[in-house]
Amino acid sequence: MAQCFLYVILSLVMTCNGAFAATDTFGPWGVDASAPQFKDLSTCLASPLTSGKTIVIGKPMAIGNMTVNGNRQLKFIQGGRIDVAAGKTVTFASDASLDAGIFQIFSGAGSVAGLKESRPEWFGAPYGSSNSAPDAGPAIRAAMAALSDGGTLYVSGKHVFQTADAVGGLSIPNGVNVVFVNRWVSGFYAGNHFPAKPLLYSIGESTKRFNITNPMLQNFGDAKYSPGTSRCTDAFYGENVASSTFKNFTALYFFNGTGLKLDAPTVVTAYYNLIENPSIVAKYGVNFTGTAAANQANANTILGGEIIGIASSGAVSGAVFNGGVGSNYIRGTDISGSFIGPAIVLDNSCNNTIDARMELSQKVGANIYFDEKNGSKDNRINVNLQRPIRSSYLAPGSSWPGLTDTVQNVVLTGSQAAYTVPQFQATTIVIEVRDLTEDLRITLPNARNMVQGQTIRVMRSGITDDSAYTVVIQPNPNTLIDDVSNTNLFAVSVAPRNSALFTVNTASATSAKYLLWKMPDALSATPTRGFYSRGQTVLNSAPHAAGVPGWSCVFSNSTEFSAGASAGSTMVSVGSTAGAAAGDTVAMFHGDGTPGYYSVVSVNSASSLTITPALTKDVARGFQNSMNTFFIYRFKPQPNLGL
Repeated sequence: MAQCFLYVILSLVMTCNGAFAATDTFGPWGVDASAPQFKDLSTCLASPLTSGKTIVIGKPMAIGNMTVNGNRQLKFIQGGRIDVAAGKTVTFASDASLDAGIFQIFSGAGSVAGLKESRPEWFGAPYGSSNSAPDAGPAIRAAMAALSDGGTLYVSGKHVFQTADAVGGLSIPNGVNVVFVNRWVSGFYAGNHFPAKPLLYSIGESTKRFNITNPMLQNFGDAKYSPGTSRCTDAFYGENVASSTFKNFTALYFFNGTGLKLDAPTVVTAYYNLIENPSIVAKYGVNFTGTAAANQANANTILGGEIIGIASSGAVSGAVFNGGVGSNYIRGTDISGSFIGPAIVLDNSCNNTIDARMELSQKVGANIYFDEKNGSKDNRINVNLQRPIRSSYLAPGSSWPGLTDTVQNVVLTGSQAAYTVPQFQATTIVIEVRDLTEDLRITLPNARNMVQGQTIRVMRSGITDDSAYTVVIQPNPNTLIDDVSNTNLFAVSVAPRNSALFTVNTASATSAKYLLWKMPDALSATPTRGFYSRGQTVLNSAPHAAGVPGWSCVFSNSTEFSAGASAGSTMVSVGSTAGAAAGDTVAMFHGDGTPGYYSVVSVNSASSLTITPALTKDVARGFQNSMNTFFIYRFKPQPNLGL
C-alpha cells in the first residue's frame, strides 16, 4: 500500500513539473523564442507552433535569411535583440508585426526589411546634441532602409550625423513618412565631421511622394554661429518630388545651402508640394528650380512660418523660383534676413502668387527680382514690407536722388515688351530697368488698390548701352476717373540714366507727387494744392447755410517747361499759356521731382508767366525725363442752393 501511495505522489510531481515547464515557454503572453523546443530563432519562426502567436525575444539571438510571416508578432523586452548575419536579411511580411520599446532590437552586419514602423533606436542610433557627438548616421540609414512602402520612421530624440552616403546624410524613399515626435526636441543634426552634402535628400528619375512632419534639422558644423565655416549644404534636397508635405519644417544654420530645395532636373516635375509653417535659417530659404519650360516646379505652396536668409558672403535669398517654374504660392510667410541679393527671385517664372510679410535689414539687395529676359510674367505680388533695404542694382558711379535707403522691389532686364506693376504693400516701390534688348511699356497699378502715400519710382540704369530702346510708363486704365486725365501725361518716357516718380496719397493733397494722385473727397477751402483737370469737383468738408457746397474746376492746362529757371526766379517759360489768367493756381514738378505750388501774377506772352512766390528750387526744360511737368488750373465756387 505504501509503495502504491509513493508511486502516485511521484506521478503527480512529474506531471506538475511538466505543466510548469510548458507554462515557462507557452502561455497567454506568447511563445518564448529561446524555448528548448526550438533549435534557434529561425526554427522558432518557421515552427507551426508559433503561427498566429506572439514570439517574445528577451536575449540576443542570431539569425540568417528569414521571412517573418504567418500572422506572427515579434515582441522584444529589454535586452532582447536579433543579430542579423552579414549578407543576410530578415524580412517582415505584410501579415507580420513588431512590438518594441525605444531601445536597440537589431544588430549585426545584415539588414532588415518590410517594417511598417521603424525607429533609429531599434538599430542602435546614439543620442547626441553637440557637434562632436557619436555618429548616428549608419543606424538611421538602416532604420530607414528597413521600412516598407508606406511605412513610418518615428524620431523621438536628437541624433547627430557625422557621415553621409554618396549623396547625403539620409535618403527619403518614395512612399514613406517621417515623423519627428516632438518639434524642437526630436531632430537630426550635421556634426563637425559631416561633409559638404545635404542632410536629407531624395533623388532619382521617377517621381517621389512622401511626408515629413515636425522635422528639426540643424547644421552644427565647426561653428554653429559662424556661417563662413559651416560644412553641410542643404537641409533637404529633392529631385522630382511631388504631392509631398513638409509640415512644421525647421531648418537652422544652413549657411552654405538651402533650407528646402525642390529641383526638377529631368522630364519629371516637382509639383503639388506643401511646405507648412516653416522655420528656416539658411543662405537660401526655399528654392524651386527647373531646367526648361517642360521641366517645371509647379503648384508648390508655402503657408505661414518664417524664412530668414543669412550668410557671411555671397548671394542670399529667401525664396527662389527659377528655370521653368510656375503657379507656386506663398501665403502668410515672414521673409526676413540680412539679404545680400534679392529676397525673392522670379527667373523664367510665371503665374506665381506671393502674399508675404518682409522684414529686411539694411543690406545691399532687392526685395523681388524679375529676370524678364527669361520670360517671367503674370506673377501676383502682395508684399507687406516692414523695413526698407538699400538699392543694389545701380551701375558703379550712379546716383539717384532720394535713393539712399529705399525699397527696390522689381528689377526688369533684357527683353520684355510689357510689364504691369503688381500691388505691393510697401510705402516705396522702386522698379529698375536695365540692359534692355527691346522697347518696354510699363503699366502702373490701379491707384485705388495702392497703399496711401505709396510712391513708385521707375529708374533706368544698366551696364550695357540700351539708349536705343524706350521705356514708356502709362497708368492703369482704372485710375483715370479720379486722376489727372490730360493725355500728355500718359506716355511718360524715361531716358537712360534717369528716373520718374509717382505717388498716391488719398488723405492729403499737400504731399502728393501726383500723376497717380487721387483727388480728395472734400476740402475746407478752394483747392490750391494738387493736380486737377477741368470738370472735377471737390466738396466742402464743412458746409453751412451761408457757405458753398463745393468747388468746380473750370479751367486746366498742362504743359512742360520750354526753358530752365533757377530758384528765386519769378518768371517761367512754358510750352503754352493758353487760357491762363492772373490768380490761377500753378502746380509743377521741380528739377528734383518734388512738387511746388504757386499763383499766376500775370500772363506775359503765349509762353511766359510771372508767378508768386519765387521758385523755391531749380526747374529744367521738358517734362518727360525729370518729371518737370507744369499745370495751371482754376476753381470756382458752386452756387449756394439756399437750403
